[in-house]
Amino acid sequence: MEKDSDIADIVLNIDCGWHVNGESEPKSIFEEMVGSDTDLVTMGENGGKLYLSMYNKDLVVDKFDSMFVLALRNVLKRES
Repeated sequence: MEKDSDIADIVLNIDCGWHVNGESEPKSIFEEMVGSDTDLVTMGENGGKLYLSMYNKDLVVDKFDSMFVLALRNVLKRES
């Protein structure tokens, strides 16, 4: 993924994964994963918290509802 992508920003800022961009980088990431300084449990918990805070059913339904209402208002404006 691109280093300046939104998903890369999320993964790196939340500390729930790694950014891989290129063929040589996976090796260094695997080495880091088995290193004693890497807390995979905490990274997994960080990812879980992010998922629940951004993508739980209620939040997604509310976002969809808001988008639908906005789209409907725009259609009604054009018709009037």
